This record gives sequence, structure tokens and C-alpha cells, in this order.
Amino acid sequence: MTKLSKKFTVVSGVVFLALALAAGLSFIPVSVAVDRELHLPAGYSYQIMVSEGMALPGGGTFGANNDLLAFTPIKQDMTYLTVNHETQPGGMSVLILKKNAGAWRMVGSRTVDFSSVGGTWNNCAGNPTPWGTVLSAEEYPPNKIEDFGSNVEALKDKGISLNPLDYGWILEVNPLTGRVFKHRAMGRFSHEGAVVMPDRKTVYMGDDFRGGMIFKFVADRPADLSDGTLYALDAKNRKWLEIPKDQLENARAAAARLGATGFDRPEDIEYNPVDGNLYIAETGDSRKQGNDRFGRVLKLNPGTLEVAVFIQGSLEGIVNPDNLAIEPGTGRIYVHEDRYDEFMAPAKDMPNNSLWVAELNGNISRFATMPLGAEVTGGAFAPDGTLFFNVQHPDKPWTSSVVQVFPPAK
Repeated sequence: MTKLSKKFTVVSGVVFLALALAAGLSFIPVSVAVDRELHLPAGYSYQIMVSEGMALPGGGTFGANNDLLAFTPIKQDMTYLTVNHETQPGGMSVLILKKNAGAWRMVGSRTVDFSSVGGTWNNCAGNPTPWGTVLSAEEYPPNKIEDFGSNVEALKDKGISLNPLDYGWILEVNPLTGRVFKHRAMGRFSHEGAVVMPDRKTVYMGDDFRGGMIFKFVADRPADLSDGTLYALDAKNRKWLEIPKDQLENARAAAARLGATGFDRPEDIEYNPVDGNLYIAETGDSRKQGNDRFGRVLKLNPGTLEVAVFIQGSLEGIVNPDNLAIEPGTGRIYVHEDRYDEFMAPAKDMPNNSLWVAELNGNISRFATMPLGAEVTGGAFAPDGTLFFNVQHPDKPWTSSVVQVFPPAK
């Protein structure tokens, strides 16, 4: 494991990342060693903020399978960092970070209690909202009682509902108070990404499923997602298809009946304010042949509804894109790999998962490689521009961790 940096320099992450990319630093080559370390470009360093099982200052321990990272600024040198835990039942940690000597330090925390909404399941990606809350996506909801496992009595004791229809929704969490809402008007499917547009009413969402849909929710009122209308994308005819309100519990099936377009596992979806487009990580389908197996990053124009391939997945480049993060100011897209099956190390001649940087012209550079066994999730930028991401489910000696990155000093 790379040694933790002991000396930190006060930097602006966005500025220095942009300078480093413009200067053409020697980024990690495509042919990388398969090992148990986290690799960054020359001159970069990292620090582990928190790891699975670590005691939290607010009590309890940090959970497993960290996914979403969402920043909600408190004041200039303090912020909430909300972390999803992609577990069954699901979880969420809210960390309070303070900037000190050039690095963000954890000074407080809370563990979100979901019992008021009957529990949660597989909390995956999501996004902060413009009004200070966080959207958390329930992925792969249970469909029958057997999906809850054998220890159902213990789940009931924890306030976990045993009704499969209570899962597969978008949750909204206030990181300050811990208050939780499940927004059933936004449809039930295998939620992954969810991004709120500048109008504070429109939310685009991915459905991580073979043949999954791209959905749009339009709220009746700004900053209030409790009521509104759900649509699915018909990419061929460039139109949105309204999902009947009495069919929201199986929104994917309803969308398919209406003629919506099925994609190869559309996962995270992000709005890029620099060019006004939506970017969608279509992970791919290992059961298919050809390029569909590797996935791709799509670009969706929200005005014309034109869907174009922004980056085609390939063994020479990005394989199985999952999460996306937009760098503030530059619009660069950080593409997170989630290789699986025969595409992931230690499979023969396959590298570890990587974090890539994509320019708006489609050029890509490998920014980081993960430790063996890990995928990279949750990339996000702190209020000062510092890049954070997750190392999820790595092989030992690592455990699932939140990492902050320090660019090269001037």
C-alpha cells in the first residue's frame, strides 16, 4: 500500500488538477501491473479519510461498500460529506469535515437511521441537491421474501420492512437533521444515478438493469420531489413517454410497454454545466458479444434528446464504466471503471479497475488504478476542489475506504 502523505500543501484541487492535465503529466499507462496498491500519476499523493470498521467520532463504525460521496458545504472551511453504503440493508454515514493545514479532516459524524421509512436497500449512487439535501438511490431491490435472506426476524427487529415494494426508490436525506423521505412519485426500479437540473424540478435517473431505461422526473414544485410526473426515454423517436401513476411500482415494465429504449445497464448520470449535456455511464452486458460487452459513456442533449456515444468501451481503454464525476469549471469527466467477470484482474492479461479523465473532445487519460479486487466509486469534489473517491471492496490488506487526493505542488 502506498504510504500516506505526511506533509500537506494548501492547494486548490480544481486549479492544480487542471494545470497538471494541461501540462501533460506522465499519467499511468494502459499496461499497468496487477497489484494491491493504489496508483496515482507522478507527483500526486493521497490520504485515507476513513475505512470500513473505523470508529466514527459520532459513535458507531464506518460501514462497508461505500458508494456515493456528496458534499454539502457548511461554511468556508467545513462541509458535510454524505457516504452511501451499498449493503443489504443499506446504510449512510454523514461525516463532518474541516479543512486544516491543507487537508480535510473528520471532526464529527452521524449514522442515518432509515427506520422511519422502513429501512433501505443497496444505497448506491445519487447526488446532492441544490437545496442542501442528498438523493440516495436504492439499487437492485428485493422482489420476493426470499431475497431478504434467512435472518428476517433480525431485520424486523431493526425496523426493516419485509415488503419488497418498499424498496427500489429514491431517498432524500437531510445531512443536518438526518430526516429521510422516500419519493415514490419518482418510480420504483434499480436506481443508480440521480441528478437534479438547475430548474430544481427536473431529475434524470439511470436504471441499472439489462434492458434498463433512462428516466426523467419533473416535480410539480421546485425543491419538492414528493409529487410530479415520471417519464422514460424513447431514444429512437427522441421523446419522453409518460409513465402512468398507477404503474410506478414497476416503472421499467411500464416503460417497456410504452416503447421506451432499453440500454445495457445505464448507471450513473450527470449534468455537465460546461456544455449543457447529460453524460450517462452505460456499463455494458457481459452476455452480449462485441462492443456491447465493454459498455460506453453516452452523451444526451436534454433539448434535442439526441443520444450519442461519447466514449466507446474497449479493452484498449475504458471497460464497464459505472460512476461519473464532473470537474467544476473545466467540465472534465472522471469515469469510474467497474470491470467484472473476465475483464477484471486477476483474470489473465486484465488490469485492475481504473479512474479515467475524459476531456470534452473525448480524449481519455488513466488517472488512477485501484488496489486488486476493488472498484472505484463515488468520485466527488470538495468545496475547495479537492478530489475524493472510494476504494470499494478491495482485497487485503486494504478495506473499503474514502480517499482524498493531493495534486502536485507548484
